[in-house]
Amino acid sequence: MIDSKIIKWLLEGDTSIRWQTYNDLTLVSYKKVMRERNKISKEGWGAKLLSYQNENGLWADSLYSRKWISTTYSMLLLKSFGLIQTNKQANKACNILLNKGFYKDEGINYFSSLKHSETCVTGMILSLLSYFLYDDERVHRLVSHLLNQQMKDGGWNCQSYSGATHSSFSYHFISIGRLMGI
Repeated sequence: MIDSKIIKWLLEGDTSIRWQTYNDLTLVSYKKVMRERNKISKEGWGAKLLSYQNENGLWADSLYSRKWISTTYSMLLLKSFGLIQTNKQANKACNILLNKGFYKDEGINYFSSLKHSETCVTGMILSLLSYFLYDDERVHRLVSHLLNQQMKDGGWNCQSYSGATHSSFSYHFISIGRLMGI
């Protein structure tokens, strides 16, 4: 059993922590959990991060390469916060991430130096598109692309095109597996 002092302390935090505390550690109603979760876009860390999105739909005018402040990483953080899946700003970013990165091999490639999609980035973008319920038939093609990249030992490695022979662990693929029910 979780100490009530710890729960009290967590509930004093940001709304992105409060809703998860209510959801995972208390017996409050679903309605109360969702009421708290709906605040993420309006107050606290989620609202602050959403306020940095440019009118063009990007964060830091970057899809990926400005790590930790780019659109990809800002969206991953908003997903971790629990931003509601139907958020319009997130949907706009999903549209850009897919349209600007969908590559001829049906993965994601934001890098002019690569002549193929990047497996880990494809996994990250697929996890975002899936979480935010982005409706586009190319999402299924991303899944197929990743399944084709699966290594003999059952996992994936972002360095497979450079000769890696075994998989590496990546939470993005676990997220995809959960979303796909595997």
